[in-house]
Amino acid sequence: MDRLSGAGWAGLHLVVAVCVLAFVPLGMGALGRGRRLVRWWPVAAVPAVVALVLPRGEVAGLLCVPYLVGCLAVPVVLRRDRLVAFAGACLPVAAAGLAAERGGVALMGFPAGVLGLTAAHFHVAGFGALLLLALADGHGRLHRAARWLAPAGVAVVGVGFLIGRTPVGQESGDLVELVGAGLLSAGLWLAVAARTGRAARLLFGVSVVTMTLALLYAAGQVVAVPHMNLTWMVLTHGVLNATAVLAALVVAWVARDQPWHANRWSHRISPPGKALPGQRTGGKGLTRRGAGGPTLETDIVGSEGPDDAGRERFEAASWELLSWEMHRRSGAWVTPGTPPAHAGQHMLSMVGVGRLRLPEPCEVVEVVRQADRTVMHYRALRGHTFDGDESFSVLLDADGSVRFVVDVRSRAVHWLARLGGPVVPVVQRLFIARCAAVLRRAARQRAASVMH
Repeated sequence: MDRLSGAGWAGLHLVVAVCVLAFVPLGMGALGRGRRLVRWWPVAAVPAVVALVLPRGEVAGLLCVPYLVGCLAVPVVLRRDRLVAFAGACLPVAAAGLAAERGGVALMGFPAGVLGLTAAHFHVAGFGALLLLALADGHGRLHRAARWLAPAGVAVVGVGFLIGRTPVGQESGDLVELVGAGLLSAGLWLAVAARTGRAARLLFGVSVVTMTLALLYAAGQVVAVPHMNLTWMVLTHGVLNATAVLAALVVAWVARDQPWHANRWSHRISPPGKALPGQRTGGKGLTRRGAGGPTLETDIVGSEGPDDAGRERFEAASWELLSWEMHRRSGAWVTPGTPPAHAGQHMLSMVGVGRLRLPEPCEVVEVVRQADRTVMHYRALRGHTFDGDESFSVLLDADGSVRFVVDVRSRAVHWLARLGGPVVPVVQRLFIARCAAVLRRAARQRAASVMH
């Protein structure tokens, strides 16, 4: 085996870094398994990526230990299905190779180059490709053959690595690796050939190119056939394979069944003030479900006593909410001329910038206007980024303070929201905080105008 150049090491470490960070969260997410492990995965993965940019030595090796521990947990979580469990079992092998290579340890007598290639091979072909094979729905002969050939190829290549370090010799090891590469190539080609559609054809074309390069390289170690050197193999075969597997894992992750999420956020709009004399904090008010809805300033029942600063802030925040000004001033585009919210109303808002705006059509299902409570509740219509509903409440407490409470029940529908995954609740939280800031500013301005 020839040696890697500086460019080859850079390409190899880039491939491994992507695998370390993304493959397990995407794969486990697509399977719907190990949510707790996925949640804590960055704690194990980030130090290992840092180790890839440090010089070889004890510090870099120790930084890879959390990743090795995390990888040992994956096959335990995935133990129920045979193929998935085999894919998971490839990860500890990859992590051990990575830790030894970064630590400068010649594990089992293997040089750094072989250890680095072991990490890449068992991440991409072992875990990533086999996991995709397990996720693919198929029941025909081609698919069943692929489920046997591909894992056998991964295992045989690993055996070839081991044989090359025994008295049997490197030539025998190279021959075994050639057999393993053939089995793996046949398994992957059969798996993709069993699929239909443009994406499958594209993936088949990429796999033909990359695995042909692998076969030529493996054959070149045994007989005199033209083949690329190891650096170019990493920069072509390695990078293309990792990219293809990563893209397929992203597609599988986006296409997974989306869970429902329920969140509640509460923000204080104004601090306690002088309470309303005789104010009723739990009294009955008016709930309008007709097409006309309540007027925003005067159609309020259950109010007793004169207005004060808290009342004015409550009215200002209620107006911003029901008139859609809160949405507009928080960055959402709302159709010009949209009337105040009322039950049965269909409205269209958009979020984003320019052509990247996402439509969010909604139907208002309920508007509540009481002396101490204003509520607008709407549900998502077809074409919305999410499925679900959202309820906005402005509340006037007995001490004169005003609160803004939002209840959201949703699941992602649009592919961009699906891709966002765990980032989506963070974005929602930030948007709600921005809405609260808009209401807070409106409440201050109203209170200031009354004082003057």
